[in-house]
Amino acid sequence: MRIKALVFDLENTLIQTRELDAESKPAPGVGKLLQYLEIKDLRLALLSSGSSAECEKLLEILSEVSETRFDEIIGRKGLQVAGRCTNAVRLAIRKLNLPSEQVLVVTANSAVLKEAQSAGTATVFFDPSTGPES
Repeated sequence: MRIKALVFDLENTLIQTRELDAESKPAPGVGKLLQYLEIKDLRLALLSSGSSAECEKLLEILSEVSETRFDEIIGRKGLQVAGRCTNAVRLAIRKLNLPSEQVLVVTANSAVLKEAQSAGTATVFFDPSTGPES
């Protein structure tokens, strides 16, 4: 089955930090990557450890990672409802209205990786501590 959407975990993948704040900077090449994915007509969703509002505010100052590029923005803060924690990856898949087999999740967070794998998506674990080999 063909991948039709990518879900990015914002922290340590598209931005170079674990925390959302005014110091956050886009990772090198993010603008070009997102342009390429748009040309390929892939749907994009964004997960963040902060709230959706915090994420949207941060995206306003990060010109290369504009919120208008994303079909869905999901903040994990506040997803715990009535004592049950909602799986952010499953929520993204549901909002994208695609089967999980057509979704690729990119994350640097092992908990999100497990969520994605349990949801049946393809996954890429991005380790920001390693760079390209020289």
